[in-house]
Amino acid sequence: MNSEVIAQLIEVARTKNQYDESNSWFQDSQTCFKEIHLELKEVSEELASGRTCHLEDELGDVLWDYLNFLLSLDV
Repeated sequence: MNSEVIAQLIEVARTKNQYDESNSWFQDSQTCFKEIHLELKEVSEELASGRTCHLEDELGDVLWDYLNFLLSLDV
């Protein structure tokens, strides 16, 4: 993944972060932290089951939630 793709991903996450400010689903940065935790459990399940075909998707979810977590901490 090159830096341009990462920059685009961060911009999409910023847009989502702005949306989350008025979304009742989002409470605070703890919401993102909980989502990271859930996704890491799914990564663990995929590794334990040997279903590596789904691992990339789950790791993508971890990255997405991590970016959103970082942006939720940005003051």
